[in-house]
Amino acid sequence: MKVELNFCEPRTLLDRTEDALSEVPHAELFNNPKYQKLREAWCAAMFGLGYSKHVAQCKVAVNDQPIRQDVDFYLRSDSHIWGIQLAEAQKPDRRRGAEYKRGDAKLYRVPFPSDAIDNTEAPAWLASVVQKKKAKHYATRSSLNLLLYANFDGPGLRYPDVATALEKYSGDFASIWIVTSLHICSVFTPPGMGSVPRWGKVRDPSEYYP
Repeated sequence: MKVELNFCEPRTLLDRTEDALSEVPHAELFNNPKYQKLREAWCAAMFGLGYSKHVAQCKVAVNDQPIRQDVDFYLRSDSHIWGIQLAEAQKPDRRRGAEYKRGDAKLYRVPFPSDAIDNTEAPAWLASVVQKKKAKHYATRSSLNLLLYANFDGPGLRYPDVATALEKYSGDFASIWIVTSLHICSVFTPPGMGSVPRWGKVRDPSEYYP
């Protein structure tokens, strides 16, 4: 069965997705599964925006088809299409859905300031998510590109610490990328995909707090 993909510019998808997110009550965003694809679209747009700024022009498409369910969205750059699976990393004891129900959670798009205090535990949180993905034994895992959305206050998260924690999975996945509300990086990538071996800016904090 052929996958029908609707590719669009990352900024177009981001603007459209954030307009839709603004209409969703916070209490429902992470508690109602019908918004899962909307959350995935936001991450896909952020990844595509960062990729286009630091690697090459690209378009992205959310996978809303009932096939290739190991792929959440696709990235198209030049003539190549990359399938990408999304995974979220957050503080282990966080109960985000309950926070939103109480109304005391932060917005979905959590700023990630590079000049704040150090966070030494975060690399282990990211590694834990990757380990769980590895344990699922996907048949296509070795050719799968994994994107981690760091949905936590990641103040001062140093790229070398992240790379050290995740490089050991280079034989398990084709690539590992990380995106936050403000930054993007890659840990390892296959030939031809390009890389961002550092924290590269995706957005400015003023886009959230003008």
